[in-house]
Amino acid sequence: MFLRLDTLQAPKVSHSLLISSKLEARLYIGDQEINKLGNFSFPLIIDNSDTVIAALDNVKNVSCDLKEKVGIKGTLQLICDLLKTLVNNSDVNSEAANFLMEQVAFLGCNKFARMYSSDIMIFSSLMYTISSSSYRFLRQSGYLVLPHPNTINHVCTKYNVSPQFEQLYSYFLLYMKQKFKYLEEKDKVVILMLDEVHVKEYFDYKGGSLSGMSYDSKTSASSAQVFMVKSIVSQCKDVVHVRPVHTISGNDLHEFIKKVIIDLEDIGSTVNGIITDNNSVNRRAVDLFTDPPELSYCYPHLVDKSRPLFFVVDPVHICSSALGITG
Repeated sequence: MFLRLDTLQAPKVSHSLLISSKLEARLYIGDQEINKLGNFSFPLIIDNSDTVIAALDNVKNVSCDLKEKVGIKGTLQLICDLLKTLVNNSDVNSEAANFLMEQVAFLGCNKFARMYSSDIMIFSSLMYTISSSSYRFLRQSGYLVLPHPNTINHVCTKYNVSPQFEQLYSYFLLYMKQKFKYLEEKDKVVILMLDEVHVKEYFDYKGGSLSGMSYDSKTSASSAQVFMVKSIVSQCKDVVHVRPVHTISGNDLHEFIKKVIIDLEDIGSTVNGIITDNNSVNRRAVDLFTDPPELSYCYPHLVDKSRPLFFVVDPVHICSSALGITG
C-alpha cells in the first residue's frame, strides 16, 4: 500500500495506491475509487517497477489544493471522474449523478461551446413549457447551467395550433386523437363538460394570420365554448376543443355537441354523460336530444340507443346549495 498523508490538521490518508497479489493496482482519493488519473486507467496491471513509479508520480501531482496544483480544468475533470464512478452504483441516483457531472463540466467550458445532453434538453424544454418566466428566473439565478430559451425554441417543434385550425375537419380533435394513443382504457371512460368563457373582443394580426374572429359571424368573438373531458375512474382530464363564438343558439350548440360526442367515440372514448351550467342555451341544446324536445337527466346515446347518456346540470352549485354553502 502506497499512502499519501494529509498532515495539515489531524493526519489522514488523502490518496492511496493499492496493489493486490495479482499485481492489479487500484487508486483511491480518500475512500473513493478513481477510474482514471492522467494517462493511467485503473485498475492498472503492474508489469514492471517503472509503471509503479509513473503512477505514483501522477498521484504526487494531485494534492489537497487541486486548484493550485492541477488548475481549474484538472480539478473539474477530477470531480467528473469521481461522479462517473457513481453512475453505475445501485445506491446512488444515476440521473442525478449524470446531471451533476454535466453541470461540473460546464463550469470550465465556454458558454458558446456547450453541448447539452438530450436529457438536459428534454428537462429544460418541459420546464420552459410549464412556466417560461420561472425557467428564465432559474437560469438567470446562476445556480444551474441551462440552455438559452432561443436554443429550446430552435430544437422544439413549433405547434401551429389555434381555434381557427381546430374548426377544420382535418384538425378537429387532432390533439385528443394523438393523446388517446397513450391513455389506459380506464382513462377513456369520460364525462363531457361544457363551459363558456367570456373573452375580450378584439382582432389581432400576428405571424401572417388574423385571430379573434368567431366561427359563426364576421364579428370578433365575445366568448369561447370550451369542451372538456374528465375520466370517471381516474384523474385524467383535458380540453378537447375550443370554439370561439359571438352568439350561439341552442340548436347550433346541440349540433356541435353531437359532433364532439360522436368523434370522441370514434377515436376510442366512451362518453357517458354531459355536464353544463344552468344557462338556457345549454338546456335548450341538451333537450333537443329527444323529439319532441324535453329536458331530462338521461337520454338515448347518439352512438348506441341502448346506452344511456346522462345530463347533469351545474353539480358544483347543486352540491353547494345542498350543503348550505353560499358564495
